[in-house]
Amino acid sequence: MAEYFLGIDIGASSGRHILAHMEKGKMILEEVHRFPNGMSKKDGELCWDTKALFHEIKLGMRKCAELGKIPVSVGIDTWAVDFVLLDEQDEVIGNTVGYRDSRTQALTESVHGQSACVICKRHYYMRFFYQISSLHSSRRKAS
Repeated sequence: MAEYFLGIDIGASSGRHILAHMEKGKMILEEVHRFPNGMSKKDGELCWDTKALFHEIKLGMRKCAELGKIPVSVGIDTWAVDFVLLDEQDEVIGNTVGYRDSRTQALTESVHGQSACVICKRHYYMRFFYQISSLHSSRRKAS
């Protein structure tokens, strides 16, 4: 019996579940679920619908079960710059604001400036190993 591995790719406009298994030395891929994704305005902020995303993750996993292909491992790939804050009961605090929301642009400019930067861009990259961008969580946590 084959061992199945499930990869869930959640992109900015869609998501999909891909099952993989080995067959005669070759990796066989099978798309088992695809769903739309996107951000919408909520309280003036561009937000992800995390409840809908979680529903789609579970729906795709159910489809694997219906096919009789239970994965031994699951990996989820996302845009990797968004986060949610949780309270003591693991409930989401506030909106799940997406990386495309414009609220961090002014902060990025004030921290790194155009002419005289407060934090040198080269030093920032050497310390944190990523480029300065309004997409990154450090900007959005400060906003």
